[in-house]
Amino acid sequence: QFLIMSESNKDMKSNMLKKSDDSELRESSPIEGASRVQGAVK
Repeated sequence: QFLIMSESNKDMKSNMLKKSDDSELRESSPIEGASRVQGAVK
């Protein structure tokens, strides 16, 4: 379920990444950063 939700919010997260730096996002939400890495691996 978590992976599916992360896929749905993929667009929103992508927009956030454009506005905020990668390191900033990881610090604010390490879990989201990890999910992003998994998505990249896919």
